Amino acid sequence: MKLIHCADIHLDSALATSLTRQEARRRNDELFETFIKMMDYAQREKVRAVLVAGDLFDSENGREAVRKKVLEAVAAHPQVDFLVLSGNHDGEQLFNTVPDSGFNMTLNGNSLPKNLKLFPGAGKAYRYGNVVITGLNSLKLPSNLHLKPEDTNIVMMHGQIDRFGSFAGRNIDYLALGHIHKYKKGSIDSRGVYCYSGCLEARGFDECGEKGFVLLDTAAAVSGSAGSGTENIAAESPKCGTARKIAARFVPFAKRKAWEITVDCTDIVTTPQLYEMVKTQIAKRALEEQTEPADSQDMIRVVLTGAKQSQAAYDMDYIKKYLEQEYYLVRLKDETGSVREESGFEAYLEKYIMDSDETEDMKQEILACVKAALSQN
Repeated sequence: MKLIHCADIHLDSALATSLTRQEARRRNDELFETFIKMMDYAQREKVRAVLVAGDLFDSENGREAVRKKVLEAVAAHPQVDFLVLSGNHDGEQLFNTVPDSGFNMTLNGNSLPKNLKLFPGAGKAYRYGNVVITGLNSLKLPSNLHLKPEDTNIVMMHGQIDRFGSFAGRNIDYLALGHIHKYKKGSIDSRGVYCYSGCLEARGFDECGEKGFVLLDTAAAVSGSAGSGTENIAAESPKCGTARKIAARFVPFAKRKAWEITVDCTDIVTTPQLYEMVKTQIAKRALEEQTEPADSQDMIRVVLTGAKQSQAAYDMDYIKKYLEQEYYLVRLKDETGSVREESGFEAYLEKYIMDSDETEDMKQEILACVKAALSQN
């Protein structure tokens, strides 16, 4: 049986950090289009169920029209079950505000498609033969969660794994996680693995890299019989056994990728030199990440850093104009200082902050506080 594990789709996002209002509107449309495209893929590839491990929507107070469109999309793919767990953004009452749409089953007075499966309360489970999918709306494993060792057990949760407590010895085969927007995998014990699918599409430049979903196959051996690209997602751990019940592979699926490229301008004086360095760094990043180079579909943010020479003169409009001929969306951010102003300690702190896992807004807030403090000395 094939399953899709995805999370953090964040439909109906504000997208105000990196995009203009018009750009945000277009990007929101693209998020929904990719969601529909994933549902089409599921039906075409005979996927039995799509598991959304939280944050299908960006807010629990989102527009009714968007939620109704989701219900209509689910109903239009009747051969695929849609198992959706609430997250920290969309809350437990996912579809409470959607007016009646003529569907067959009801929840809290609202009509829902038969193939939409929710997880009210802790420990609700759905069985597909010997495969049991359990959804937990809690940051703690409930004491009454008892998974049978003879079943193939998939558990869905939303949050950071190190805050959940121990999963070892609980007969979990695959822990489908949401909340972290980057693909991440690892081992629970000799039987089970955990995985963050990451988000389906980048919404800003704090979500760079490949985005997509994880395709699971409960009928294929992890050794590779599920097809090319199948991997043992916990193969890095020496504690992992070989008797895995579920094969898994990450499927890149985003319409666009977001890239943030840092260019040190310390030794750059002219606009052509800067433009060539930008292009070089973009190509270098693709090699480092072992992925396809940025193309005309992608969003690029170039951050200029370092100590600018006194004779340096950059035409930023020129650079932006020519980059916009090659990429879908371009942002330039000038964080250079003069040779006289540049502090090695300040540069170190800035790099440390920008390389952290904080959101883009939080990075800028921390950076502003640091610069304000240093300026008083």
